[in-house]
Amino acid sequence: MQSLGQLDGEVGRWLDTYDRDVRRAFEECRRGDWLVRIAMSVGVSRPLVVIAAADAASLAIKRTRPADLRPGRAVLTATKWARGECGPADAWAAAFAATQAAEEIARDSVLESEAALAAAAACFACDPRADDAYYAQRAYAAQAVEHAVRAFGTEAHVGRQRCLEATRERITLDVLAGAVSRASVLPPAR
Repeated sequence: MQSLGQLDGEVGRWLDTYDRDVRRAFEECRRGDWLVRIAMSVGVSRPLVVIAAADAASLAIKRTRPADLRPGRAVLTATKWARGECGPADAWAAAFAATQAAEEIARDSVLESEAALAAAAACFACDPRADDAYYAQRAYAAQAVEHAVRAFGTEAHVGRQRCLEATRERITLDVLAGAVSRASVLPPAR
């Protein structure tokens, strides 16, 4: 997968075993955070990636039901940003509020704190001006999925599956294959 070669670490090594077979890699991927990282690396639209991250964060919030409303507001704000209904400054403000909530909640519930961090990371991913390398390297959207899975605690396997399913509903095989195809086309010679 030449266009996916920019991924390093565990995800990159895993992808290397698929040698350009996007369909097989998509079907055999067992982690939503990896699917998000792959999508980011090939240029899937940021709003779509943010929606996938917000969906995972929403699962975590529904699972833990934090009394603090800031994480839920952050998920709503990330979704609004992806729809073009608010700007990145609104998303970042919600992200910082959810991060503060996570710190406060952590004293009482690590799982609720992880859900709040998932919501914050989804909002931090709302940055249309970040260049592609920075956006993929920071990987806030993938971090949102990772935190969402951790919010399931001892049932992380359930969280991993539910987050993967939610991610696949947004980042479909067609979306991913289309992005890979666009990323693989060389610009016209000048």
